[in-house]
Amino acid sequence: MKRRAAAVAREPYAKVPREELEALHIEVERQAESAGNSNDAMRAALDAIRNAVKFFFTRYGSPSDERFTEEEDAAFKLETQRTELAEKYAKVSAALEKAEHARARAREAMVALEETGREVRRRILGFAQAKSHEEGEVAKSEAREYELKLSAENLERDKAETLALAGTAVISYEPLAHMPNEERKVQEGRRHTLERMKIRLEEAGGTGEEIRHEHKEVSEREAFLAKELDDLAKSASGLGALIDDLDTELQKHFSEGLAKVNASFGEYFALMFGGGGAKLTLEVEDDVEESEDPEKSYDEGMGPKAEERPGIEIAVNLPKKKIRSLMQLSGGERALTSIALIFAMSQVNPPPFLILDETDAALDEANSRRYGDMIENLAKKSQLIVITHNRETMSRTSILYGVTMGGDGVSKLLSVKFEEAVAVAK
Repeated sequence: MKRRAAAVAREPYAKVPREELEALHIEVERQAESAGNSNDAMRAALDAIRNAVKFFFTRYGSPSDERFTEEEDAAFKLETQRTELAEKYAKVSAALEKAEHARARAREAMVALEETGREVRRRILGFAQAKSHEEGEVAKSEAREYELKLSAENLERDKAETLALAGTAVISYEPLAHMPNEERKVQEGRRHTLERMKIRLEEAGGTGEEIRHEHKEVSEREAFLAKELDDLAKSASGLGALIDDLDTELQKHFSEGLAKVNASFGEYFALMFGGGGAKLTLEVEDDVEESEDPEKSYDEGMGPKAEERPGIEIAVNLPKKKIRSLMQLSGGERALTSIALIFAMSQVNPPPFLILDETDAALDEANSRRYGDMIENLAKKSQLIVITHNRETMSRTSILYGVTMGGDGVSKLLSVKFEEAVAVAK
């Protein structure tokens, strides 16, 4: 009953079967009888519902047979219509299925037609490519033919120019019996070489006979120069051997002279400093150009760019001093060392005369006396010309000249008697 009430609430104008209404009335009667002992309010409500149902049946009564007949006719008509609609639906479905089959066949035919069209387009494209290739080959053949035509014209023109330059001897040439299988690039290179030779012939001027005569003279000149060059090479070889011999001899004499200078240098040094010793040492230094790239310091096939440059170092040993280098000496000590070396070299190969220009300027009185002793010893082998302001040095001379300048700015040479010079110096 609750479900039916809910259905009526959803559709208030829907038809309700009579059987359901009668069942509803019976249920209301039964509930009213069973609620006889319930409270008065519930009983009153059930009575009201029962009265309403009775009023409904009293007013409308039972359904007539005519009404049921109309409903059956309507149901029959509806059933007939449903059957007709089902038949129509079956026909329409069959027609639709046929249409689907026809559409599928049409689609297959369209796909086949498209494939045929693509094949036709491919064949057309292939024909177009073949046509383009053939046209390209024809164009290449025409270009090759034109190039051969130009080559033939150039050959005839070159033949005429060669005839004008080299004379009638060029006509006697014979074509090659066998054409070499060369590339066109090689032939073009040979052609360019011939063109350069032709330009040189044109610049030289003259006829073919004159050119051959000039070629003969140039060949004879070249042979003469080659012979001269060979003679010069032999002379250079002999000079090289001579230079080697001279180098050996010079090295020998140099070593002997260095030993003699060292002996004399040690004696004079000991005399100047009251002891100690000094000697000259030969050192070889490699003169190599410094470069960040080591390959730059090498000649092609000649090894490193190095030249041995011999140098002489002075080693000194002062008495009571631990000094070995010349740079550690004072100015006066260096001057004495230099004087000792000069005198030692003069003793080895005494010169006719020796000029000393104020070599004693940095000497004190004690060293000046030693310097004077050395001058007297050296004067036994060479004539000495000494320029000095040192009195000790003046006292050791045999002839004394003085140079002075007057008020007029003119230098004057004064000679002084030796006896008076000695008295003045002391």
